[in-house]
Amino acid sequence: MDRSRDLDLLLLGKTGAGKNATGNSVLGFKAFSSVAATDSVTIKSKKEVTELENGHRLRVVDTPGVGDTRGTEADGEELFMDAIKEAIAMNPAGYHALLLVLRFGSRLTKEDVDIIGYLKTVFGENFIEKHCIIIMTYSDDF
Repeated sequence: MDRSRDLDLLLLGKTGAGKNATGNSVLGFKAFSSVAATDSVTIKSKKEVTELENGHRLRVVDTPGVGDTRGTEADGEELFMDAIKEAIAMNPAGYHALLLVLRFGSRLTKEDVDIIGYLKTVFGENFIEKHCIIIMTYSDDF
């Protein structure tokens, strides 16, 4: 298999930012559960693959949100780190880009800044500049 023709993307972001819906949009079909909910929806990392018209494969891995709402902050961090380990195992060759999903129209809160700081500790200080594409969701609400 010629992996040089493939594109591998990892979805990251805060709980409720719209990672599942973004993954569905990128893939072009409903692969990830996308519902309006007050609690976190994604529990484990999940990979979906599609073949594009040009023969390239597109792999998208969805992760639980940073700041997961089930349990304590420590529980959320453990869930996220476990999900990142799963995501690495699902795609050991690595990712072409990390899609950082942010909700459009809301102010950048202390929680948002803390989450970005946390992601920098996980992926490295310059991960946003070097490896991220920032996706703004919910713009149709405005």
